Amino acid sequence: MEKHGISPDIITFNTLLNGFCNNGPTDEAETVWEMMKERNLEPDAKCYNAKLRGLVAEGRTDDAAAVLERLEKDGPKPDTVSYNELIRGYLKAGRLQEAKKLYDDLGKNHCAANKGTYETLVPHLVQAGDLDCALRYCYEMFSSKRSSRVECGVLQDVVNALVDASRVEEAAKIVVLGRKKYYPRKGLRMPDSAKDSQLRAETNDEEAISEEECEVEHETEK
Repeated sequence: MEKHGISPDIITFNTLLNGFCNNGPTDEAETVWEMMKERNLEPDAKCYNAKLRGLVAEGRTDDAAAVLERLEKDGPKPDTVSYNELIRGYLKAGRLQEAKKLYDDLGKNHCAANKGTYETLVPHLVQAGDLDCALRYCYEMFSSKRSSRVECGVLQDVVNALVDASRVEEAAKIVVLGRKKYYPRKGLRMPDSAKDSQLRAETNDEEAISEEECEVEHETEK
């Protein structure tokens, strides 16, 4: 590239970093970082996101946490993807509480959770039986102004878990809110195991609970 008189820019190096970090190990990525320094190119958040992804893939969660902490302090400012990468690292290491704390840090650092955040966290919360937190995240996802529409199966797992825990009315509210957010009837439903067959039928067929009622309930739970 340089032999042909074309100078690599930050996009070039970001592409290289993603390639090395996605396919690991990250040793070769360090060579790219040195090349950037030699050319006085300042890495941006996308470059650091690749670094975070590589560290997490290698199980170096604490090293990834140190990188994110340094970004928060010295810049460049981390973005939502930066936090998502470390959240994945914590969950991969079985450190759910730290992942939840990092979710709360998103807003404090002027970032917003997105589809990737919820699709990463919510299934682990359901698996851990932390349905209160899973429910809160679902409500926050529904109220988000940015696109954070998760795969329908993520919500269905929350609904199923709530029903199994005899929290049928809360499950029904998730179904109704999901319908109002354009999730298909066939994709998001009250399961047959719901004990209250009348409520199940009303939720699946008539959307009997209003969105406003669900929002009031959510505010009360806060």
